[in-house]
Amino acid sequence: MSIDVFTKYGCPPCKLLKMWLNKNGIAYNEKPLEIEKNMNEFIERKGSGYPLIVIKEADEEKVFLGNTPKLKKYLREKYTSK
Repeated sequence: MSIDVFTKYGCPPCKLLKMWLNKNGIAYNEKPLEIEKNMNEFIERKGSGYPLIVIKEADEEKVFLGNTPKLKKYLREKYTSK
């Protein structure tokens, strides 16, 4: 399992999501869009906003846009004991 979080410098929802992930002990790979390689991947995924969260599991991939209650509910159920 891996979690990629595409972020943009100065983005308040990105900052809040990273704080929430850290607080809940959920490991993730930050992919700043200021880095060309990350921006290219974001475009290939047809990203339309940020943070864009890509959760890769053995048999599936889930994509979420934004720091939403739906994302947090999914992560709590899958990756925390809370």
